[in-house]
Amino acid sequence: MNKLTYFTVTLLIIIWAIGFFFFETSILINILFVLALCIMIYEIIKDDINNKQ
Repeated sequence: MNKLTYFTVTLLIIIWAIGFFFFETSILINILFVLALCIMIYEIIKDDINNKQ
């Protein structure tokens, strides 16, 4: 994964953790976490496909 993707995923996970543990926010924080996981999984799959070719 490139640096921008790592930064984005890290930022989303940090925002999720802050919102989950310090504020009583609801579904928005969980959506950010799922979004970060989806980006990470997509990039891993994309890298695997590119490395096989």
